[in-house]
Amino acid sequence: MSNNPQKMLQLLRSKSARTAQWAAESQNDGKWNENLLKVTLNEVRQGKSDAEIHDLTDNLTTEGFSVKDTRKQVQKMLNSARNLIPATVIEAEQEIENLSRLGDVSYQLQRRDMAKRLGMTVSAKDKLRKQKQQEQVETVTLDIVEPVSPWPDPVNAIKMADYIELTIKKHIALQHPEYTTAITLWSLSTWLIDAWAIMPHLFYRSLTKGIRKTTALHLVEALAARSYVAANITPAALFRVIEQ
Repeated sequence: MSNNPQKMLQLLRSKSARTAQWAAESQNDGKWNENLLKVTLNEVRQGKSDAEIHDLTDNLTTEGFSVKDTRKQVQKMLNSARNLIPATVIEAEQEIENLSRLGDVSYQLQRRDMAKRLGMTVSAKDKLRKQKQQEQVETVTLDIVEPVSPWPDPVNAIKMADYIELTIKKHIALQHPEYTTAITLWSLSTWLIDAWAIMPHLFYRSLTKGIRKTTALHLVEALAARSYVAANITPAALFRVIEQ
């Protein structure tokens, strides 16, 4: 179990897709040491300092270990990694990272000189830059849905539903009071989606503009589990979002 799940999620947003994947898999039974090693090696190759790597791996501390135990284990991995990976490789990785963030015009003006400096062909450097850009795109999509941590204490569901109803009434005016109840119950039911054999649709309808349908939509987005506003989305993009 992560030592600090919320902090771990925040840290992973800035990491490569590979690092984020291995960090998440490290929390699976029997996978901690293997994936911790992968995370450490990858971060060393990215030119990260020991302190930066410890800041990440401290929050991957698994059950039965203390943060001190994790630091000791990771430091051994760091020492071995820095002996195995030449400084020139780390410098090259950093250079490719920088190139991946350049605009196309700036990159084209510098690509040949940079390839010569790195001691590789232009085509090989182009390929590595493209791979790094793809990793950055994948990293962005990791948080396409806002991560939510469970509340640490028991929650009174009835009081929470009452509060949600009051919040809805503050922002939108509905023709019938039971509509507010319907929105509240539907939003809460999304957190128990696996318990339903059939899940009903929530449908907003109006004959005129400017009656705050969009406001109602954003209210539901804020209340529902793993919500994502997808107006006019293409089928291909919709499937990618669902996979996330």
